Amino acid sequence: MEKLLEYDLEDVNVVDEDLLEVVCDPSKMLAVKRQAEAGGLKISESEITSVPKTMAACLEDTETLQLVEDLVSHLDNLEDVVRVHTNLP
Repeated sequence: MEKLLEYDLEDVNVVDEDLLEVVCDPSKMLAVKRQAEAGGLKISESEITSVPKTMAACLEDTETLQLVEDLVSHLDNLEDVVRVHTNLP
């Protein structure tokens, strides 16, 4: 993990003892990935994702929450949809 300190990162999250999640500016992802690989780190997956800046407040109304979850599930199951992003916790 000390090797990561020299890179221009926004955040590093420990997923488990052998897996880290690294957050960086999307424009720097490829450079960070190459530096990490050159430093001997194994990259299991790399992708640019959308991370919400703020999380939506938990919906108190369970009926509305269920409708939103059903909508997200329906969108995710559409053939042409690759990925659905939401800011619900």
